[in-house]
Amino acid sequence: MLIPLDDTLLHQHPTPFGQVSTSDKRWFDRMMYGVIDPQTGVSMGAGLGYYINTNVADGFGAVILGERQGNVRVSRKLRPDLTSMSVRGLSVSVIEGLRRIHLAMDPARNSLGLGFEIEWTAAHPPWLEPPHFAVHEGRVISDHRRFNQVGRASGWVSLEGERIELSPLAHAVRDHSWGVRPGMGGYENEPDSLAAVGLAVWMLFSVGGRHGYVSAAYMPDGALARLHGSLGDIAITGCEHELAFLPDTRRISQGRLTLSLATGERLELEMDPAGAPMNEQGWGYQHGWLDRQSMGVPRGDAQEDDLWDLAQPGAPRSLSHPDFPAQARNWDQPVRLRCGDEHGAGWAVIFVPGRFAPYGFAA
Repeated sequence: MLIPLDDTLLHQHPTPFGQVSTSDKRWFDRMMYGVIDPQTGVSMGAGLGYYINTNVADGFGAVILGERQGNVRVSRKLRPDLTSMSVRGLSVSVIEGLRRIHLAMDPARNSLGLGFEIEWTAAHPPWLEPPHFAVHEGRVISDHRRFNQVGRASGWVSLEGERIELSPLAHAVRDHSWGVRPGMGGYENEPDSLAAVGLAVWMLFSVGGRHGYVSAAYMPDGALARLHGSLGDIAITGCEHELAFLPDTRRISQGRLTLSLATGERLELEMDPAGAPMNEQGWGYQHGWLDRQSMGVPRGDAQEDDLWDLAQPGAPRSLSHPDFPAQARNWDQPVRLRCGDEHGAGWAVIFVPGRFAPYGFAA
């Protein structure tokens, strides 16, 4: 099948753009956007993914107001419409590559009145992460790339009849990743590459007019397993953490990251939660679809709307589907940042999947 992109000189493999270089069903190409508005207290997330080898396009929109998280998950067959970057009421439009993106979800097309229209504008060129590659028992289980970016957002969000205009302080983040990774496309018989990790820290941030990202993973005994990141164009070479968690949860109450830079500078980032965190299950991550399967699974033309209660930090629950087995270990936490006298904001994923001795977590 040929598409308009095949009339360019950008081919990377001897296949048309409607195919990829492997038949692995876990091939994905997905983007995620997040917005934090410290003035209004609103946060939102949106994502869209293509799964070429399962013929699926799916995505989500999510909005947090107070301690309520509204979610709309959408899915359709990918072909023949490979180029529109839209699924049901959700759409992503590239206005200017790597700089300006238009995000929209029609509130009239779901039962929650969840909607948004946002212009996402980059504050810095994107950072391309090192390759993510892992092999288990001779089989490649992860082989993908990701770029990250921070910026500003303007526009509005709505949930359950309440519409809020974003303030000029709205902080925006995004990532775009593609390749092969565990958990895509359905049944997975290989371990997740994070299975042996005790603590994972991933944060996109802006503070005092400087922008950066850090990604670090630590073994259950606290030893650093991997690290990469940048502050502007300067590599981050070290990441020390001091984290406090709400009682009987794995949700942070405050923390400090001390980042070492290749220039010898050390950056101390004090962070406090800026409202309730996003629970990724509502997005369809972590087996969050009602069929308990992953993203990229063929569901035909499908949509799921649900409202989550985040009032109990260790026990998020779906108000729409009370029997849904919610998990409380993977949070996307909007944070307020301080670095000396400078202030900023970040989107922090603090993930403690199992045992982590430095903070006393058992498996």
